[in-house]
Amino acid sequence: MALFIGKGQEAEVYHLSQQLAQAVEIILSPDSSRDKRVAATRVCEEFKNNTTYLTSCGIYLYGNHPNFIVKHYGLKLILHAIKFNWNEMLLEEKDNLKILSLHYIQGCTNSLLDEPTYLNDVIAKLTVEIMKREWPQNWPDIIDNLSEISQKGPSQLFTVLRTLLCLAEEATNVEGDLPPARRKDVMSSLICILEDLFKFFVKTLQLAVEKIKQMKAQTGDVKYKEVLLQKFLAESVLTTLCGYVEWVNIKFLVQENAILLQTLCLLLQEDEIRAKAAECLEAIAGRKGAVVERLPLLILVSMDALTLIFSSIKNIVENSDDSDDESHVFLKRVCNIFTLLGQTQLAVLWGAKGCVVEEPTHFHIYLEALISLHRHKNMDGTNHLDKKRNAVLTSEIINKTWASFLRNEMISNNPTFCSFIPQILEISKTKISRGLHPSLNPSKILYPDIDFGSFAEKFGAWTALRKSTKDIVQLITSLYPSDAFLHAATWVLKVTSTPMTSTEVTETSPEYYEWDSLTSFTNSVLNKLFSNDIAFIKDLIECQIRMENGTICFRDLAKKCIVSLVEYKTEAYLIQSSILLCFESFIPFLQFDYELLLKVIHKIFSIISYQPPNEGNHEAEFKAFECRRTAASVWIRICLSHHKLLINIIDDLTKHIQISYDQVNCNSLERSLMAEGLVVLSNGYRNFEKQSKYLSELLTPVREDWMSAEMEQALSSPEAFISFIGLDNANEEEFKAQKRRYTLNMCQRSIHGVLKRVEIPKDSQEQIKGGFKTRLQDEPRNPGTAVVLPLLSNALHLIRVLSSIWDPSVRVKIPHYFQPALEIHESEKGAIFGIDGRDVCEEKRKEDKSKKTEVDNMRTFLFKLNEACAMMLCDCSSGFLKMYCRVCPPSYYESAVVPVVVAVFSHMVEHLKSEWEVVRNREIVRPHLANIEAAEIDEEEEADKDSEVIEDHLVHLLTKNFMETFFAMCTRKRPSLFIATSSSAQETTDDPPIKPDSTDDILEELPKFLLKHPETCKIVLFLPFIAMQWPDTASFVKAAKLCVPFIKQIVQNPPIGVAMSTEMFEQLFTLALQSLQLFGHQVEIQSQLIRNAIIIYDILRPLFPSLKNIILQVPNVDAAVLNNYDLVLLSDNIQTEKQKKKIFKELLSGLIGKEIGKMFQNDITILNLPAMPVVKKETPLSLLDTENKDLGLTRLFEPTKT
Repeated sequence: MALFIGKGQEAEVYHLSQQLAQAVEIILSPDSSRDKRVAATRVCEEFKNNTTYLTSCGIYLYGNHPNFIVKHYGLKLILHAIKFNWNEMLLEEKDNLKILSLHYIQGCTNSLLDEPTYLNDVIAKLTVEIMKREWPQNWPDIIDNLSEISQKGPSQLFTVLRTLLCLAEEATNVEGDLPPARRKDVMSSLICILEDLFKFFVKTLQLAVEKIKQMKAQTGDVKYKEVLLQKFLAESVLTTLCGYVEWVNIKFLVQENAILLQTLCLLLQEDEIRAKAAECLEAIAGRKGAVVERLPLLILVSMDALTLIFSSIKNIVENSDDSDDESHVFLKRVCNIFTLLGQTQLAVLWGAKGCVVEEPTHFHIYLEALISLHRHKNMDGTNHLDKKRNAVLTSEIINKTWASFLRNEMISNNPTFCSFIPQILEISKTKISRGLHPSLNPSKILYPDIDFGSFAEKFGAWTALRKSTKDIVQLITSLYPSDAFLHAATWVLKVTSTPMTSTEVTETSPEYYEWDSLTSFTNSVLNKLFSNDIAFIKDLIECQIRMENGTICFRDLAKKCIVSLVEYKTEAYLIQSSILLCFESFIPFLQFDYELLLKVIHKIFSIISYQPPNEGNHEAEFKAFECRRTAASVWIRICLSHHKLLINIIDDLTKHIQISYDQVNCNSLERSLMAEGLVVLSNGYRNFEKQSKYLSELLTPVREDWMSAEMEQALSSPEAFISFIGLDNANEEEFKAQKRRYTLNMCQRSIHGVLKRVEIPKDSQEQIKGGFKTRLQDEPRNPGTAVVLPLLSNALHLIRVLSSIWDPSVRVKIPHYFQPALEIHESEKGAIFGIDGRDVCEEKRKEDKSKKTEVDNMRTFLFKLNEACAMMLCDCSSGFLKMYCRVCPPSYYESAVVPVVVAVFSHMVEHLKSEWEVVRNREIVRPHLANIEAAEIDEEEEADKDSEVIEDHLVHLLTKNFMETFFAMCTRKRPSLFIATSSSAQETTDDPPIKPDSTDDILEELPKFLLKHPETCKIVLFLPFIAMQWPDTASFVKAAKLCVPFIKQIVQNPPIGVAMSTEMFEQLFTLALQSLQLFGHQVEIQSQLIRNAIIIYDILRPLFPSLKNIILQVPNVDAAVLNNYDLVLLSDNIQTEKQKKKIFKELLSGLIGKEIGKMFQNDITILNLPAMPVVKKETPLSLLDTENKDLGLTRLFEPTKT
């Protein structure tokens, strides 16, 4: 390749350049057809392989064509030549390109306001690419040349700044194409000139700002353009600084009396460049690293710096003048500066080891600034909707700073900071408000489009703010419990003493906002309070708290709050729900007052039994349902906390609840929750016989319905079940079907409630005393077993017939108008996509509920019934299949586990293989569809996209769950004894798993038995190898860890009665290599795959020589290297794991693929240059190395002559 072309080739360069220019114009023309654009793109891309004319055409296009886009393409051609062809260039060509790059920088004579800056950017990148290959060894004077060029004009200065920025980015990019040695050379050379660079930056910045001030005082278009030009240059300097301040030694940031920091603080007052200055200062304030090195940054907490920073946003905050995006971004950045100074610097440096930091002299000013930002009305979430800006983002940032201060022992005990705790608590009351919810307040002022692109993002920001505010309240509670509780109690008493002024309360009512905030605040305080050590709580609740009128006992104040909540009267369901949630917070205090506990229960029952006067109002009925469900949940919480107190009146409570069943129109969920609370209370008997008798009486109505002839008939076949639930009924039969569905739900939930809530005393002596077990028994009896066991047969029949509905032969019997009821439920879609149901806008949720049809209700019923059945199975034996196999005693493996493994594993493997085949075929078709114009895509194909994505996710989820179960069965430790109770079984699931990477001997007795059994050996052995063909990373990793242990086990202990053929092991080894071909490009799992291949080959090669032929089929394999490896392997010559891995990786290099993004990339190779001379530091001579050995020390100790 030659840089300059002879006369005979000038015509060819001209001709090629014209073709390339025309191709670029076709690509960018909106009138070009798709075919022409594709052909032009191909011409431009293929020309990059023309090494003869690449550089020459690039030079011609940049220098001679008037179109800026074509000029840009010409520079990109030169850049491509430098990146990929530099090592093949002659020395003369390299020198010419160096000269050319400097010439281009110096030749930027057009005004920055007239010429596009992307040309300057490519020139800078071009120069840096040469520096990456030549500087400093072969191009030592480049920095001096750039310094001289920068003085020639604004365009040259801008291009030099871009070059320095690009150089810093390349030097600090660890994942870039610079090899370590070259990166070290470039970085060390760059560090040597940092002091001069920062002087250059500051000087250039000050000069540009000074010119802006001078020109602003004058008028005229020329002066206005000059202001824009100097503003552009100042922003360029600040942008370049941002590329340096994040990594340079902090001493460069504070050199010359911190002139850089002073300049940046002053620039915050300049409207034209304040945003960039704030961005640069934000990067400095957020610096991390060694604690001692960061001490100089505390100069930003000085009086002068704080005054300058806060004064820059004073007008914005006071006048709420942040309606435009620029002011909004600036305010957010300055807020970040304040918070980073506290969160990243003060909270880390103050009290750190080896770092002496006293309280900053103006710490109170800093805290006042934060408080003013946090408290200001345009950050408030309850009032002034037209002035709420940054409330979500800014408050969330400030909350993180408070949290870092509260977690710092020195700061949290600092008197200055402690004096601001009451203000932080007061502000937290407003930040926790539901008034900031995006569905209730969709204002663009609160949620600006510049920060939020969707409702989900707004909802995420709101939940993050609410959570962080609760965290602040809890942190304060753990440090200052009396202050936090006093704030909560005072607020409760204030709200409950204020009568309701509005007859109707909605989600947007101020009353609801306040009650919701009160509930969240109180819940945060009391939950944290009672999560501390119980001895601490007992001491605390007897303490006196100082109030306005004197002092009051902690416990008495809590009682006063509970009484005020009990006596508060309102018919608003939203307020009633908030009162119930407040009760839930105060539940721990009810143990000190039995009568008050009964009053609270009476209040809960009155809310559950309350009927809305305006029946037929769907919205009111829904709110009443939500309120009753909340009351039932609080009832269960009370039963869990105080079952020992309530056990004496359990009969009265049972009668009251059973009477309410007849009097109140409760649905199955509310009834089951109330009954579930009674099951919890029965645990207070601590007596097996009494609890068993009580549970039997409690479930008597359920047993009658569940074991009735009608139910038996309904569960006998899918057709009978379809008719029973009304899936084939006409509209006139809907009422009867609803009653039957209600009965089915009630029975199933009641059985599940017993399975879930019955507990056995943990203490062995208490178990013996209560009759749960005798001294001769190993395991206690479950009082619910005798009650639930007869009911499980119908429960299993229910699961069978419910699953059969989706069978094609059964589905055709369902009327066409009910077919959509069998489709996937919306909540399942949300779970698949990882979308929280609360992400949906409140208005859309209400609209969807109002539009619900009979089909929608049926789909919801089937979904909830199916989910409840799965949960019931899990509570029978946690994780069902996993626990069933794990807890089975070894003596029952043959009769209990082998049939299940044969049936389930065979079915699942075949099912997943077929599903993954569908997914792969879909991926083959998608590239074809991607080339079709949008208008040509059929509407049906467009509609199928969502279903395809859902199906793909379902396959991933099913594979993940199946492999997790299989892996846990094979590797996790089984309990030493058979556990019959669900609660005990749940405890065993928390055992820590064996670390699979520590050893290959990770198998438990169950997989060893299955690998030796003739019916299960092949199923279990092939399963992990087959699973490694499925593109699911989590399942793949688990399967890869099982392959080697399985091979070792099968070789050491062959199965009985099954011939282990050569073909079988060849197939296993082939599957191992195929997995390496499919997923070897993933760096994180490549090592595990190669290790598997090595160990499997080492184990099987001596037994089956034909395995060698399989490796010989790998593309580009070196047979000689493989023969040498075999000789070493068969001669028992020990090799290290590292050597084996290196050899095998070379053998299989033709098999390991690349990532799609790197598959068609050309490799960039940058050669190392000769090492730079190392300048040794002069070390001071020690006393022993001095020439004059006699230092006179001995004479000091000679006796004085007298």
